[in-house]
Amino acid sequence: MGLAMRGSGWIPPIAATALWVAVVAAPAFCLLQIVMGQEPSAFDVRPLGSLLLTSFAWSAAIAIGATLIGWIPGRVLGKTLGQRGFLPVAALFLAPICLPAYLVFFAWWQSWPPDSALHAWAIEHGHVPLLRKATLALGLLCWSWPIVSWCVAGSV
Repeated sequence: MGLAMRGSGWIPPIAATALWVAVVAAPAFCLLQIVMGQEPSAFDVRPLGSLLLTSFAWSAAIAIGATLIGWIPGRVLGKTLGQRGFLPVAALFLAPICLPAYLVFFAWWQSWPPDSALHAWAIEHGHVPLLRKATLALGLLCWSWPIVSWCVAGSV
């Protein structure tokens, strides 16, 4: 009986791995085959493989950043569960999730309007693309860290 119970402990990790392969790895591998096998067209701005890798890099960077930012607030939210201050803290953590991500980006975008000193400096030094990427990263991070916080709070 004891040996049979030990063997059943492998079922959840094997099932989870099989599910991950079926839902994530196999489609990603098929996508890579399709993207790498396509001929570039006259309408492509850049190669599809480059676009795919750029998208993956942005997704990974935002996921890591959101995890680093949202971990501690999530622990705080989880510890306040059942206490008096939970509802206000929970409402603050829900507010960014309720906003569309493009609205958060637009709010950051408006922080350096065309008549600002920061905008003039960026144009003068050729840093507008860098500022645009930083604005996008800030917008995505500000929108996604509360999702991490809620996941962490649920585990606390």
